[in-house]
Amino acid sequence: MNILVTGADGFIGKNLVAALQAIRRSRDITTADLIIDDVYLFTRTTPITQLESFCKKTDFVFHFAGVNRSEDVQSFE
Repeated sequence: MNILVTGADGFIGKNLVAALQAIRRSRDITTADLIIDDVYLFTRTTPITQLESFCKKTDFVFHFAGVNRSEDVQSFE
């Protein structure tokens, strides 16, 4: 299974990626049946052109990208 994590450098994204990497390296015995081939990380610094490539290879998406605690009202829209 290939997994894409958007917002991978945020609080939730970082912790999820760490857990997915542990599963991928077979260090999490509670998920022995889950096989993760690749984890693709998408952050605000990743080129947008990379997103289409990631999506073509991905079986599952965790979408955590977003703005938190912005002082600019337009950021929420």
